Amino acid sequence: MMISRRNFAMLTAILFVVLFLFQATGIAKNQLNDAQTNEYALGNRTNLKAADAFSIEGQTKRLVLFLGDEETSRVMMTIRQWCTYSKRGLAVVGTAADCESYLDQAEIILIDSRVLDPGRDVAVLQGYVDRGIHLVFCNLPDVSVIGENLELEALLGIKAVYSQQVELTGVQLFEGFLLGGAQTYQALKPEEGKRQDMDLTIPWYLTLDGNTTYMVGLMDDLKCQGGEIPNEYAPGILWCYSGKGHGKVFAVNGDFMEDATGIGILSAVMSELHDYELYPVVNAQNLSVANYPSFANENSEAIEASYSRELPSLFRDVIWQSISSVAERNRCKTTALLAPQYDYTDGNEPSADTFTYYARLFREKGMEIGLSFEQVSSVPLAEKVKRDLSFLHENLEGYEYRAVYTHEFDAKSRNALRSQSGLSSITTVLTDYDREEPLLSYEEGLLVQQGTDDAFVHTYSDDFRMRAIESALGYTSVILDMERVAYPQTEEDSWEKLYEEFSANLLTYWKPYSIFEKTTLSESDVRVRRFLSMDFTESREGDGITVEISHFEQGAYFILRTHGEEITEVVDGTFQKLEEDAWLIGANAEKIMIKLENEHSLEYYY
Repeated sequence: MMISRRNFAMLTAILFVVLFLFQATGIAKNQLNDAQTNEYALGNRTNLKAADAFSIEGQTKRLVLFLGDEETSRVMMTIRQWCTYSKRGLAVVGTAADCESYLDQAEIILIDSRVLDPGRDVAVLQGYVDRGIHLVFCNLPDVSVIGENLELEALLGIKAVYSQQVELTGVQLFEGFLLGGAQTYQALKPEEGKRQDMDLTIPWYLTLDGNTTYMVGLMDDLKCQGGEIPNEYAPGILWCYSGKGHGKVFAVNGDFMEDATGIGILSAVMSELHDYELYPVVNAQNLSVANYPSFANENSEAIEASYSRELPSLFRDVIWQSISSVAERNRCKTTALLAPQYDYTDGNEPSADTFTYYARLFREKGMEIGLSFEQVSSVPLAEKVKRDLSFLHENLEGYEYRAVYTHEFDAKSRNALRSQSGLSSITTVLTDYDREEPLLSYEEGLLVQQGTDDAFVHTYSDDFRMRAIESALGYTSVILDMERVAYPQTEEDSWEKLYEEFSANLLTYWKPYSIFEKTTLSESDVRVRRFLSMDFTESREGDGITVEISHFEQGAYFILRTHGEEITEVVDGTFQKLEEDAWLIGANAEKIMIKLENEHSLEYYY
């Protein structure tokens, strides 16, 4: 068959185009696989540091009074965090009478009942409520104290002590208090029992008619569960009493204010008190895969026995597909906090080829790389870090590592960061959740971001705390610690079981918060620094809320909670509806205007 000159030229042109396309695809692939560049470090930079952070000291606007002992109160950490994050001032007083000199400026009085002297303080506090001052009892006095003091009962909105102790079958959180909707914490199936870690033994108070109840205990005897007791008799856990005075009294029957859950409770309380409540948030949702992957063939006997393969093969051929699939389905941005090896004494060294493979894979999937300080051996941390950096820099020269993971930011971690010049690019330290430490803070010139959730475990208390933190900060930080898989301790550490927990948790419990932005740790670092540094004032005239932001750098985020009003426009900003009466606001300038509409709203106050 003869091919004409014209057809031959056309065929040649087609082949040239096809070849060019293949080459272009290869070039694009190589550019995409520019694994030596941390793209998140390039676009996320700020000079903000600890000295720029907002301080509650000396602040008088939006003043919060705390009636408690600053040194011994277990709720003090929560209150300081909430005031810092919501940009409020804080004054600590020892008696109710000491509040008097601050009342012209005070927005609310928070009470630690452990320092309450009923004979001295109750009448004074009732007088404040009569004058329109709002109270929050962060915990309740002992049930015997309440039962013996009618004035205290009246202040708290308690009709009677029905029982000094009752065993609950679960807890019901009602809709509209925290973001995320209603939630029932009750183990109705045997397999759900491992999630029930709430305190189900509480005093049973009958609260006065007309109280607003946000959370109650569940019992088999309640009508809603097929029993005889009217539902309104359910044991109260969180409620608000509006008596004859103009102020409101909130009561917390439990220890929820002793950790980060309390930050969300206080934010929700303020939203209940005002026609609208505007407060700053981080707007960052992090997923960090810690101690993954190992580039060394370790713990071979245990891994072979469980999976019939070696550790690198398990991580590459089985686990990688699982993690990346769940992350993509949940649209997560992921930070991989590398563990080049776990055991530095077994003679098994990390593989350069395996590392190169993952580095390119991470780049293709848009993942950021960080470091981990954890190990299963006991070599000095400085030696471990030195060996890690030597391996990483040799095989991925020029990558800017911005984040490091450690279970706790202790003296060893601090010394390692100070002594290793190769860690000078680190800006964020990710730690496990510690109720005794702030969620977001500066230490040693670095930003410490606590992980808020263990990806493998999501108990009822974890869920309640997660909802509270999301409501207050628009922030979550899920940690998937893969050391459990590499060095399992029990049968519960098998990947099959852990994957089932991880995938179900991530794809279920964070759905109500999908509007908040997914971030890597570098992106979150910049957002948290801006959040900690900013301050704001707001005022309302008619249907417009004017917000002026100080220490503004490129962007800021707020949550606006209303009672029936809808946002129609944000001038110099953006808005997205989180749920009914709750909005995420993005500020693009130092001054924004939020416009609302509600034909039934005739008066506004703050």
